[in-house]
Amino acid sequence: MITSGIYRQQIPLNTINTLEFVPKLPEMQRKNGFSWLAKEKGLFLDSISGKEVYVFVDDLRQRKLHIVHNDSLELYVNLADSLETQNLFDQLNMEGTSSYE
Repeated sequence: MITSGIYRQQIPLNTINTLEFVPKLPEMQRKNGFSWLAKEKGLFLDSISGKEVYVFVDDLRQRKLHIVHNDSLELYVNLADSLETQNLFDQLNMEGTSSYE
């Protein structure tokens, strides 16, 4: 389970299709949630596809993990400490059953 403030998302490791770092978030519109300083949290709508996307980002200036699971559900996440974000990536990558991009 990934928890960020009041937001949480349960993602079984065997449902992760893509795990990659991205430098910035795509254009999105907030459906609910908040932005404060460099934080971005909540449920957003992708401006191009209209799909719902979860965003749990503690620092917009740092790279983010982009996780696609269950074939089409998307989540962007990072932690305030970039080393902790790298550790999360490494942990998910080691525990996952398929190879990620």
